[in-house]
Amino acid sequence: MRVNRIHRAVVTGVERLTPGMMRVAFGGEGLADFTSSGVGDEYFRLFFPHEGETEPALPTPTDDGYWEYPEDVDPAPLRTYTVRAWDEASGILTVDFVVHQGGVAAAWALAARPGDVVGVNTPTALYAAPEDIEWQAPGGRCDRPPGRAEACRERAPRRAHSRGPRGRGR
Repeated sequence: MRVNRIHRAVVTGVERLTPGMMRVAFGGEGLADFTSSGVGDEYFRLFFPHEGETEPALPTPTDDGYWEYPEDVDPAPLRTYTVRAWDEASGILTVDFVVHQGGVAAAWALAARPGDVVGVNTPTALYAAPEDIEWQAPGGRCDRPPGRAEACRERAPRRAHSRGPRGRGR
């Protein structure tokens, strides 16, 4: 069983990609032993500070692959996110956030600044493209593009075709 570590991650950069999307880069000593699964759709939990606090209360990993908090600690709000990029050489973890009104993660991303702190756990992957893939058609919810982009990038098919929806332009 893969050890599910909890890492302290510090914001190193924030970029507004579109009116509805933010990109946040994380680094710091807490990511020194962060490991990627190497699969494009890997996901993990982000632990956010409670409102008015600067750091999240981070849990302790357990032997069964989960984590636990001491009884007197209010667990950090957490959300599941897809790894957009992990650069092992620089120790930078990049995550894209869909931003909207309301929500723990969206509010945090809109206010994020270098030096802010979150927690992240060891990522898990679900998808592995077959070695002999000739084509794939990624699809899904509009708030899941990072995983689809990484899955396509890591194992690009020999040929690609693209077609958008017809008659749905605005």
